[in-house]
Amino acid sequence: MQSLPVKSPILSKPEYQHIVGRVMGKKTVLLKSEEKRDIKSVAAFLRELADKIESQKVVLKQGSKETKLKIPNTVELEVKAEREDGKNKSKKKLEVEIEWVVGAKDDGSVSLG
Repeated sequence: MQSLPVKSPILSKPEYQHIVGRVMGKKTVLLKSEEKRDIKSVAAFLRELADKIESQKVVLKQGSKETKLKIPNTVELEVKAEREDGKNKSKKKLEVEIEWVVGAKDDGSVSLG
């Protein structure tokens, strides 16, 4: 399995911790990174990540730490755009989150027999 060097992995965001904590129990951050990058570098990272997600095997590396994720056939995809208005400036944010239940049966879509 080829590993993907990570600088900005797509992980659960802190603002969801209260929801995850109530529904699923304890939350463990496996890997987290934030850094400034130029837009071409971000786009290249996301294209490579998309290929890894499609192969259903994602390996995130940060220094000597390695996190392996096996992605099931069916996941929940959330896309959110936000604007945060401050006193002197506004910020915009684009979040993409992919979530699944570990060990859940992947029966696929319902069909008629």
